[in-house]
Amino acid sequence: MKLADKISSYRKGRKKKGRRCAPYKDQISMKKLYYAKVVYLMCVKHIVSFLLLTVKKYIFLYERQKFRSIVEKTQRNAGITLSG
Repeated sequence: MKLADKISSYRKGRKKKGRRCAPYKDQISMKKLYYAKVVYLMCVKHIVSFLLLTVKKYIFLYERQKFRSIVEKTQRNAGITLSG
């Protein structure tokens, strides 16, 4: 019986070591996952900022065109021709 107890305790000890190693691998995969998330968020941030800039640009161009048309209309009504 004592020999069997020794073998079972030896096996238990081996299993514990195996369990102790598992979190290390998990930590590595978690680090990779974290860095992947960071890179993904950075890419998303750049894409979103680019889209916002293009939208702002088109809104600005639309507002400028609208303003120009109002100015031209008022000048036309006043009888002044727009030069340039």
